[in-house]
Amino acid sequence: MDLGKAIRDLRKSVGMTQAELATRCGVSRQAIILLESNRGRRANFQRAADVVQLKIAELGRGDDITQQIIGARRKLAWTQVELSRRAGISVPTLRSLEGGGGSVIALSRVIAALAPKARTKKHYHAHWALKRDCRFTPPHIIEKIVAAFGPISVDPCGDERAFVSSDRTITEEENGLTSKWYGNLAFVNPPYSDLTTWINRCVDAQRDGEVQTVIGMFPARTETAVFRDRIFGSADILFLRRRVCFLDEAGIELSPAPFAVMFCIWGGEPDRVTKFAELVGCSLVRAEHSRAATGLPI
Repeated sequence: MDLGKAIRDLRKSVGMTQAELATRCGVSRQAIILLESNRGRRANFQRAADVVQLKIAELGRGDDITQQIIGARRKLAWTQVELSRRAGISVPTLRSLEGGGGSVIALSRVIAALAPKARTKKHYHAHWALKRDCRFTPPHIIEKIVAAFGPISVDPCGDERAFVSSDRTITEEENGLTSKWYGNLAFVNPPYSDLTTWINRCVDAQRDGEVQTVIGMFPARTETAVFRDRIFGSADILFLRRRVCFLDEAGIELSPAPFAVMFCIWGGEPDRVTKFAELVGCSLVRAEHSRAATGLPI
C-alpha cells in the first residue's frame, strides 16, 4: 500500500493544499512533500492521517495503525523477529514502529508484510479520493439559488451529468478557468482539488465585469490564505448549518461531506442575498461587516 499516495489523494479530495495540511499538522510543507513521496517520519504521517481521516482496511482491528499492526502480528502468531525478517527491517525498527515511532518507509514495509491487500478504508471519504471531484450539487440547492437570484447564466464547471440548469455550460474541455464568463449570474461548484485557482477566477470574473454576480460553493476553509485575501471582506459569506449530501454521477445521494460548506457571493444584491440565506438556512456574514471588522474601507 502506498501510504503517501493515500494521504495525497485524501488531501486533494477535500481541496486542501500541501501548505494547508502542513499548517493543520504543525509541520513544514517539506514534511508533507516527503510524506506524499512515501518517506519521512512516522509521527508526521500519523498527524496527517488524523487530519485527512485516513483509515486502513484489511490490516486488522484497532483505533490506530499501531494497534492494527500489533493486532495483526499477534493474530498471525508472528514474533517481532519473524515480522522484522518478512518486512526486511531490523527488530529495533519494528519495536520503534510498535511504539509509535519509526519512518513511513518502514511502516509501509510492515503493512505490506502483514496485509498485502491493505487499502484505504471505504468510508465517506473514499468517494472523494477515488472519484476525483466527481460530486454534484443537490437540485434543491439549485432551486433555491434560482428562487433568490433568478436564472443561472453560466456554469463554468459544467458537466452533462450535473443538475445545474444554466444558459451556458462550460465543460472541462472548454475550461472555465480560461474561457470568458458572460451574463448576470455564475454558479460555481468547482473541483476542490484546485480550489484556490477557482476562487481567484471567481473574484476576477466579477471584478472585471464578465458577470454581475458570482455564487461559489466551497469547503469552509476559513484558515486559508485565499479565504483571508480574496473572500473575507469582498464576498458575502453564507455558512451552511449542516453538512451537504452531494450526489454522485448516478444521481445517488452520498453521505454528508467530510467538511463544512459555505457560499461566497460577489456582487449580489443585498435583498437577494438575504432571501437566499433564509431559503437555505445559512448564517450570513456581510462583506461590509467583514471589512469594518478589519478596519478596511466600507
